[in-house]
Amino acid sequence: MDSWYYVDNTRNRQGPVDAAAVAAAFQAGVVNDDSLVWREGLAQWAPLRQFRDELGMGPPMAPAAIPPAHAVAASPAGEDKKKNGCLLAALVIGGGGIVLVAILGILAAIALPAYQDYIIRSKLAQALSEGRGLVVAVEEYYQSTGRCPTGFDDVGVPEPSLNGQLSVQLVSLGEGRCVIEMAIGGLHASDALAGRSLYLSREEDGRYACSSDLEQAKYLPSSCY
Repeated sequence: MDSWYYVDNTRNRQGPVDAAAVAAAFQAGVVNDDSLVWREGLAQWAPLRQFRDELGMGPPMAPAAIPPAHAVAASPAGEDKKKNGCLLAALVIGGGGIVLVAILGILAAIALPAYQDYIIRSKLAQALSEGRGLVVAVEEYYQSTGRCPTGFDDVGVPEPSLNGQLSVQLVSLGEGRCVIEMAIGGLHASDALAGRSLYLSREEDGRYACSSDLEQAKYLPSSCY
């Protein structure tokens, strides 16, 4: 599965995320067809519209045709007809406005949860990336001392921080079981990530396996179940 990066409408680079997260960001209005995206294998950043099919978004929607306006000539003897025409136009415009509001409500009901899911997945992906960045330092410490580090002074690197929403701890469970714990704080008490953690645990063969106590596994990166 390819990892994608993109530049959102506030000119901030986001990623790595999967194709579904890019599509969700598009639906939420975070990016558009002109937003720049990149994945491994591309020579340079390019507009999102070039990769709509690859991202599972389909071809760009053609702009809706605007009907020509027709002028209605008023007859000196047809004042009542003119009033009736204005009333009919007002009814049509009013009805169209109600339909538009209903459509916008439906789109918001679809896009908002998708955007919230994207934010959760993005925070988890960034937290996992920070944790994986510590694996080499933790393993080097273990190989040189025969024990797991229990603090960042041991490995000589600063503690990672994800905008104040990430707390990383180095834990030793004994017998070479080194653990990198990424505790993720939620923005609200109801946030799906509040009080949850990702773990990178050293196995006997020296690999670091990812696990989590997150209740909703659908948010986890594909390598962390």
